Amino acid sequence: MKKIVAFISFFFAVMLCCFAEKLDVRSCIDNIPKEDRQILNRFFKHLVLRQGGYTLLGDKPLTDWFYVNDDWSFNDFLAWHSYSNYVLRKGWQTWLRYHHLFPSQKFILKGIERDSSSFEIALINREACLHAIKEHAALFQKRLHIECSCDEIFENYVCNLCIDDPLLLGILFGFGVENAKAFAQPHRPPAMQGFALPKSSCFDAIPPVHFACLPNASDTKRLQNQYKRWQRRIKKVFQKAEWLEMFLSYYTGVCE
Repeated sequence: MKKIVAFISFFFAVMLCCFAEKLDVRSCIDNIPKEDRQILNRFFKHLVLRQGGYTLLGDKPLTDWFYVNDDWSFNDFLAWHSYSNYVLRKGWQTWLRYHHLFPSQKFILKGIERDSSSFEIALINREACLHAIKEHAALFQKRLHIECSCDEIFENYVCNLCIDDPLLLGILFGFGVENAKAFAQPHRPPAMQGFALPKSSCFDAIPPVHFACLPNASDTKRLQNQYKRWQRRIKKVFQKAEWLEMFLSYYTGVCE
């Protein structure tokens, strides 16, 4: 009887802690001015719908986005799709004011200025990145011309967004090693084609991931099933369109 009582007490204690953590995220969001909350809601919606959801709720190791960092011009408008550029730039600048309220052990949301006009934002899934690096450790060491641990590759190269090798980037972007190797070749195989995973209609609420791949490769078939499963999860989590709260709940680890 004592064991049953102890178990029930433990169960309710865990539930209470989870509830308190959930309230903490909500409470931090409520302390952000309404205008900034709206900016951040649009920002995280943009990240989720442009492949970031597969990194947040799946095992896609890394997703990145770019925006123009200087004053707009007519050429910027044509080349960078002004709304997307505005959401990313304004969202990132706003996020910098509040990111300390939402620490994460699971993810890194990193921003880096690429040149005088281009800024990169990246969402990094720690566990998925480390898994990809460990699975292809010899390949990473060879292509980076280094001899160091997988943790060091992650900390010194991935976290600093300084990998520009197309093969390694293909692995980190979740395109599969076979597809990444084919894409990195000077003369790509004729069978390689643009593909969207998972296959879906243009009206799908959660867009697929687009990349060049070998349709009949084992990697592609495996990824087809994975991305389909992750897409269903993204739809379920964000079905009420609470982009800000749900993104930060999973980002901080309050929700699993």
